[in-house]
Amino acid sequence: LVAGGLVITYVLGRRFFPRYAVLGALVVGCVLSALNGDLVNPHASLSLDGPHWTTPTFNVGAIVGIAVPLLIVTMASQNGPGLEMLRNSGYKPNDRLLVGGTATAWIAMAPFGGHAINLAAITAGICTGRESNEDPAKRWVAGVFCGIFYLVLGSMSTSLVALFTAIPTDMVTALAGVALIGALLSSLKDSFTPSVNSPVAVTEAALVTLAVTASGMTVWSIGSAFWGVVAGCVVLVVLRIPTRTRTAMPHP
Repeated sequence: LVAGGLVITYVLGRRFFPRYAVLGALVVGCVLSALNGDLVNPHASLSLDGPHWTTPTFNVGAIVGIAVPLLIVTMASQNGPGLEMLRNSGYKPNDRLLVGGTATAWIAMAPFGGHAINLAAITAGICTGRESNEDPAKRWVAGVFCGIFYLVLGSMSTSLVALFTAIPTDMVTALAGVALIGALLSSLKDSFTPSVNSPVAVTEAALVTLAVTASGMTVWSIGSAFWGVVAGCVVLVVLRIPTRTRTAMPHP
């Protein structure tokens, strides 16, 4: 009931109020959850949490077992897809500047718990889409306000976590799904558009990447997004290996 009502509201919103379709779906989802008795009393009070310093410690085990896998996961499932989201939206991102800037912010904020600052693919997909603004030159406003809301909500993290535990999981899943429909359509369109030079190789590699990523497989504590990229690259390389073509022997 909750997820279905949320999705129906989103579809109607896309027709009559497209910019606020996700917000409308959220409101209807909360109302249906309350009427259905799915909302749980969070027992939360509004409180502000400031940044707390955590003294960094270094050891080989943490670097190998935590830092390296976290770096790989961040680059493969956030920075890489985030850059591609920007390209799909018509932008020409400066890879070195963006990744270097977020890495610098990551280092500066790590002692305060902000150890995973990156080009979040989901955030990029929402903020750079047509839903944020029809004019691509004005979509940066969505990114700025997204950062502001992150800071505000982060300062109330204790209360926020308590509120999220009160929301049904089905509602959160459905809301995340409808929020990413626009980005998903754009990505699928670009992924399965054949290349001029190698149409079969590119489309099949894209399909393998999607299938492996959607499988949710985890190997060596590394998520499916990384293995999807690896599988897609392997397929692309193999399908682009040149083969000898036999020439027909002339008839006597």
